[in-house]
Amino acid sequence: MVLIIWIIFPSTVFAAWQYQESSPNNHTLRAIWGSSATDVFVVGDDGDAWSFELYSIASSTSPSAGKLRSVWGVAANDVFAVGDSGKLYHFDGADWGIMNSDTDHSLNAIWSASADDIYIVGQNGAMLHYWPEIVAPPQLVITKNGYFVTFSWTPVANASGYFFWFDMVGPGSGFDGAFDYIFDMHTTRELSAELWPGATFYVCVQGHDRNTLGYPSTIEYLHTP
Repeated sequence: MVLIIWIIFPSTVFAAWQYQESSPNNHTLRAIWGSSATDVFVVGDDGDAWSFELYSIASSTSPSAGKLRSVWGVAANDVFAVGDSGKLYHFDGADWGIMNSDTDHSLNAIWSASADDIYIVGQNGAMLHYWPEIVAPPQLVITKNGYFVTFSWTPVANASGYFFWFDMVGPGSGFDGAFDYIFDMHTTRELSAELWPGATFYVCVQGHDRNTLGYPSTIEYLHTP
């Protein structure tokens, strides 16, 4: 099997297609991606995954035995490959690792705007989107000065905004497990309010991104005498 690549010789006035040796097993090669002239990746049938420099090619075989149909990356040590039966792999600069795509449909193409924003499409309308998970809850702090109360919370990695949840109950009443009110705080991490005698609240705050909710803070009880 040979791979045809386009080479431009800057010191000359001509350009030409050049044959380059690639897969020795004659498997079909299906996709190519590169971050530079010296970091190029090729994938194909039977799990073939190759990286090469000009006139030099080396196998970096993935853990797959099926067809790999597309490859894309954001750097030479951050490359993704997809293929049949939902196969999804990540190359960290040394080894290919298996990732869970949560689908059995064949995946045909992958594209990313950044390492935190990756799209995959495939068979039967399959479409996947990857973004970093929000794993840590914010820490909610309540500061009281008479009837004036300030709620503030710590930032959460990968959160694009915050929801402030609260439930107003009667004196002596317990929390029923469901919040009746919510404020979309966007990126603000502080909320101040002047309350009244006997005000009783249960509150918490939760980070979110464009599609998912993160872990909520602890539910705090607030009462003004």
